[in-house]
Amino acid sequence: MQFNKHSLLLLLILWACSKKEVTQQDTPIISEIATSLVSEIKIDSVSLAPEKYSGLGRLELINNKIVYLDLVDHTVNFFDESLKLEGMYGGQGSGPNEVRSINYIAEAPGSNYLMIDNFGFNVFENDSIKLSFKLFDWDSQTSSQELLANPNAEDKGMYTIDWNPNIQSNFTSIHNGFLYLPIITEHPEMNAYQEEEFYTDTYAIGKFSIESGKLEKMGVNWPRFYLENKFIPNFAGLDLTHLNDHLIVGFQTDSLIHIYDENLQLVKKFGVSGKGFKYEYKRTRTVEEAIDSWDSDLMDQSYYASLWANENMVFRIYHPNGKNGRTKMQVYQDEVLTHDVQVPQRFRVIGKIGDYYYADGHVSETDESLFVYRFKLSP
Repeated sequence: MQFNKHSLLLLLILWACSKKEVTQQDTPIISEIATSLVSEIKIDSVSLAPEKYSGLGRLELINNKIVYLDLVDHTVNFFDESLKLEGMYGGQGSGPNEVRSINYIAEAPGSNYLMIDNFGFNVFENDSIKLSFKLFDWDSQTSSQELLANPNAEDKGMYTIDWNPNIQSNFTSIHNGFLYLPIITEHPEMNAYQEEEFYTDTYAIGKFSIESGKLEKMGVNWPRFYLENKFIPNFAGLDLTHLNDHLIVGFQTDSLIHIYDENLQLVKKFGVSGKGFKYEYKRTRTVEEAIDSWDSDLMDQSYYASLWANENMVFRIYHPNGKNGRTKMQVYQDEVLTHDVQVPQRFRVIGKIGDYYYADGHVSETDESLFVYRFKLSP
């Protein structure tokens, strides 16, 4: 049998559609609520005294230590398990243990940690000795001029790290020698602001080798909600963490938490819509319109925020009325919703020491105070 190019194209389209439908049907979706849903927990706060403090930064928990990353001074303050200052490291410069800049700090294999910036990452030992610096290797031989003229979502050179400006996000995960980060393309013909191809064709997460810095694999596509509500680029963001051998991903407009394997293949989804969450968004048509409405969008409209997971627990923060309103936290145990509680306005679960879970936290330029939240899930 002979095919002309039109019939072949039709067959390819039909094959692609049927493949997509089977994939969706084969992905389990779990939405289960515990019989006794907990609606309130006790939350304490503990003051921290860093050596340097600008009032703009974030807290993390690395190797059983609370870490304050100052995004102005590019310094890192470590606090021991009793929350006493252990030391300050980093700082901008070209010295042996100084860094060019820091956007994020994350725990690495062994007792090491990474200080990540726009171009790569420094690998540090636990005693704050810099071991190496790795540039992000995007593994593309295509020139920027060629990509500009012929955009291709499969070409790794199309992408860059997506540093979500929402400081209450968790946007990195390290597992089995690989660093997982959100990636994004801002190509004029394939961007989140006004191009459908961004949501149908591009990838949202990159898998980088810690050994070489090379982008080994791209994966994770945008949920269909984004295409159905074109365009809401101010909410085209995600949060990620890992649990055992799986990557846990949450999109800002999706009640479902997506579970991927190490190769970024979708395994299943679970989740329950947050109380009072409204899936109604102001749509924009131009880059300028989206930028102008950035602040008001996040202040007034619902969105899901950070994720953190440990053992069989997954914690998810959400804002049912935007940043101006309440902040709430869902807790899932074995993929069953067990808690839906109100928490302080800036609240992002960062880890666990002993019986306490810790959360970032009050970081203020106004009153120059810094403290971390802690709580237990059982009496």
